[in-house]
Amino acid sequence: FFSTHPFGNMGLWDAASEDVLEVSGPDLKLSINLKLSMNKPPSDSQWVDFSELLLLIQMSLPVVGTYLLQSAFGIVTVTFTGRLGVDDLAGATLGMLFANLTGVSTMIGMISAVDTLASQAYGMQQYQRVGIIAQRAALITGLMSVPIVLLWWNVHPLLVFLGQPPAVAAGASRFLRFLCPGLFPVIIYEIAKKYMQVQGIVAPVTCIMIASLLFNAAMTYTLVFPCQLGLIGSAVAVTASWTFMMTLSLLYIRFGHRCFPSYTPVDPRQCWGGWSSRAFSRWRTFLEIGLPSAGQICIEWWAIELITFEAGLLGVAALGASTIIVQLQTLLAMVSLGIGISSSVVIGHKLGSGRLAEVQRSCRSIIALALMVSTSLSAFVFVIRHVWAFAFTDNPEVTTLVERLLLIT
Repeated sequence: FFSTHPFGNMGLWDAASEDVLEVSGPDLKLSINLKLSMNKPPSDSQWVDFSELLLLIQMSLPVVGTYLLQSAFGIVTVTFTGRLGVDDLAGATLGMLFANLTGVSTMIGMISAVDTLASQAYGMQQYQRVGIIAQRAALITGLMSVPIVLLWWNVHPLLVFLGQPPAVAAGASRFLRFLCPGLFPVIIYEIAKKYMQVQGIVAPVTCIMIASLLFNAAMTYTLVFPCQLGLIGSAVAVTASWTFMMTLSLLYIRFGHRCFPSYTPVDPRQCWGGWSSRAFSRWRTFLEIGLPSAGQICIEWWAIELITFEAGLLGVAALGASTIIVQLQTLLAMVSLGIGISSSVVIGHKLGSGRLAEVQRSCRSIIALALMVSTSLSAFVFVIRHVWAFAFTDNPEVTTLVERLLLIT
């Protein structure tokens, strides 16, 4: 997870870079627990602090759950379109892969700058800075989404030029066109999610994703089969689901503390001071963190998905097998990404509150957690290699390829 969420980009916040906004607000429950667990001075004799390791696990679980549920959107799409035929399966999966390759990965990487900047601002108790950073992220990524949408809308000639089968290229092109309206909603959702996670509001984000996944499954089934929209229906369902989870997130930020006070100990509105012209400034600081993070995430995602893209040159069965494997790899990557984001928030709070001596110990605990998780995930893949493909297709050629490839993945 160090490649997807590098601590190297996490510089200390420059207090002179913006006007200081002192805003009173309730203490973050997670921060209180963190401070209690860190009251003891660091001990060099203990390489890993197990109390902090447990705290990292407790914080990471809902974040990992959120990303796993979010990545399950692609699995729902592949599962339903796989029943339409091999060509529709290949078109939908290639469309989703291209969307991840050119849009989603870039946006997630850029928005990861919010983790770094906003967590430090929150640690300094400069709460309204968090809202300004979120606005800045929305402006920058909103502008970046314009060329991405244009690429998605006109992708068919590019896919044909790259050697994809004509039927698959046509299906992926149709899929991406109906995905275009969903890009900006998913950007706003990602920013709203970061805005809440920085404040320690993690369980409600997971609940929002559960509701959105159920909505996505119901919409996909309804549009693909009863409405007989086929491949287009699956794309419309994804767009509608992205809009749905954006809407739920914004509603929770506005009304969550009032409607669910026992589940929202921190009022998300404490970090929102209204729209500010300062969101149009300090873009260089945001880009200095966001662009390297986006580059690192894109390289990792592209390395996997370009393999799948080239598998299309070997035939429809090879493409289907490769994309089914990528669905599993995406799930596993979300685990690492969730742990990285949780770790980033913990480190950011410490940097923002000036507890620099504790950062090294936290990094050791994070490394230990990463080793445990990676070992467990490797064992999980080995166990399920015989059955994974049958969740998507019953084509014997595809299922055999998936089983053989998972053994070496």
